[in-house]
Amino acid sequence: MGRKAEKAAKNYLEQCGFHVEFVNWRCQQGELDLIAWEGNTLVFVEVRSRSTAGQRFGTALEAVDQRKQRQVRHVAAMFLQTLKRPFTSLRFDVIAVEFHEGEHAEITHIRNAF
Repeated sequence: MGRKAEKAAKNYLEQCGFHVEFVNWRCQQGELDLIAWEGNTLVFVEVRSRSTAGQRFGTALEAVDQRKQRQVRHVAAMFLQTLKRPFTSLRFDVIAVEFHEGEHAEITHIRNAF
């Protein structure tokens, strides 16, 4: 379900005018789900998903806890060391993808989530 959610989030961002540059950028310290540009703003996007059939582990948004936020920030710092393109600002967004019966996906996008 994770790759399906990342694809849905990527499509959503592109429809909103973002340029998604990387999907699943990896380094030794971890992975960033999506790295996108909104104008000159660099956006690191954490994607979480759940199905409506089973949310016994909490919602997708609740899964981005302080530990996960620290990890994403750390890996983003590694990415910034490789970046050659200038940017005016950066931010961390979260996209929650909730899958309903069938193929319908409900997307919640939180800008500046952390």
